[in-house]
Amino acid sequence: NNELADTKTLSKSEDVLNVTTKVTNPSELSGAIPSNDELREQFPVKQVSGTLEAPGAVKTNQQGPISSQITSSQTQAKLLTDTDAVSAQAIKPEAQESTSDVVSVKVYNSQLVGRAKLSPKLVDKDPVGEVSSPILLGKRSIIRVYFSTRLDNAYGEKYFHVWYLNGRERARVPLSVTSQSWRGNSSKYINRAILGEWQVKLESEAGDIFAESAFEVFP
Repeated sequence: NNELADTKTLSKSEDVLNVTTKVTNPSELSGAIPSNDELREQFPVKQVSGTLEAPGAVKTNQQGPISSQITSSQTQAKLLTDTDAVSAQAIKPEAQESTSDVVSVKVYNSQLVGRAKLSPKLVDKDPVGEVSSPILLGKRSIIRVYFSTRLDNAYGEKYFHVWYLNGRERARVPLSVTSQSWRGNSSKYINRAILGEWQVKLESEAGDIFAESAFEVFP
């Protein structure tokens, strides 16, 4: 059985509909081919919103195809999730960077203590530069910190520079005042074996504190 096929084409508004009719008997070919009117009845093509729509076509609305709406909803949900993540990240406390502050000296009796200062060096017995805390040793194996005081109207009296590490006394340097305006300095070498919280105080023989300062040393 030879099967013959004849194809008629219906065109309208740039949409093409191909219809194939199979005929098993060649003698019936002329009566088997439907007319154009019959094709239009069997395969109606209607126009919706300026576009041709065949049966079974994906429906659309003013907001676009349903598949596009689903994709749009998924995109909006993702954007909302990303926004929430950014907001949560924005309110999360950021890690604070390590900063150093210039170390000051507290003076409790300005009539006795004319000056009190921490410094990294001395020039002509005067303190030069500032000490910042914390002090980082880095590649250095040892550092030196100076404590300088000027005492007024304390002739003949005895005072001490007392150095403390983590609350424990490490050194006591006596100061014998020999003039009415007297300058005294002491220093401490600090290496990796004695890191931590340091304090230095100006004290009397009775243990009264007239000035003090504190700083930290880290590796």
